[in-house]
Amino acid sequence: MERILPIDLLRTLLVLARTQSFSRTGEEIGRSQSAVSLQMRRLQQIVGGPILSNSGKTFGLTPQGEIVLEYAKQIVALNDECVGRLDGGILTGTIRVGIPSDFALSFLPQLLGRFSETHPDVALDVTCELSRDLIGGLARNEFDVVLAVHDDRSTANLTDQWREPMAWVGSQAHDLRARRPLPLVLFPDGCQYRLRVLSALRRRDIPYRIVYSSSNLAGNQAAIESGLGLTAISQSTVPPTLSPLPPCPELPALDDFDIGLFWNPAGATGAIRALTAAIVDVLDCRLTRTRVVGPRAPAHGSGASR
Repeated sequence: MERILPIDLLRTLLVLARTQSFSRTGEEIGRSQSAVSLQMRRLQQIVGGPILSNSGKTFGLTPQGEIVLEYAKQIVALNDECVGRLDGGILTGTIRVGIPSDFALSFLPQLLGRFSETHPDVALDVTCELSRDLIGGLARNEFDVVLAVHDDRSTANLTDQWREPMAWVGSQAHDLRARRPLPLVLFPDGCQYRLRVLSALRRRDIPYRIVYSSSNLAGNQAAIESGLGLTAISQSTVPPTLSPLPPCPELPALDDFDIGLFWNPAGATGAIRALTAAIVDVLDCRLTRTRVVGPRAPAHGSGASR
């Protein structure tokens, strides 16, 4: 018997894999929780086996479900791409993007090159702030897409996540590791990097002194290059003029952190979906993913938000 996987069932599976909740999936796709359950049962009948594993409070996909999810991403993306081309849809508009300054300097050039070549009529309005402020701005509808360092409490509208190690960073011409109190160049209060650095130093009872603090990465970089102090940032965003410092007894080990992609797929325009897909492609090549991808294939509508 010929088996065909309906697009609407695959779309629901993509949302369910991301939200991990039948009720939240129903809210997002505009259906009841029971309707979502019926869709998944129908999909399992077509597949010929269980695709969901649900034991107590845990939820996930069976190995067979993982295979279906992998193909669902491709099938839905190709469907939307085809419909968009048939409609002659050209993505336009402005997308408001929030991103930490170190990730902006490290990742934006590559991302902008790819995205602007594919979608030349979409403009990006980029703001660099502390991750805490970016996540708050998204909640206040000040941004459409946010990339931010976060803790476990910041999960609203989180669709993708990567784990990244931190690296101590210093001047190539000044070795300050053994100096006490340890001179530090940090971002302002509320910065996740700052919190991790100070916590690690306190656990080791290492005296420190903050000699320079700025929300501007370029200013911090200049202070470090001049030998004022050390800092710690994402290992993947260390500027080429600074040196990552190898593990040593003088400096404490630092905890890894999570960098998340935040946006609301409900009502998102084709341009926003295209940008989030481009961000995921770039970060997947350089960081370690720790969260399942949600649906974000370019929609066949032509508008971007604001």
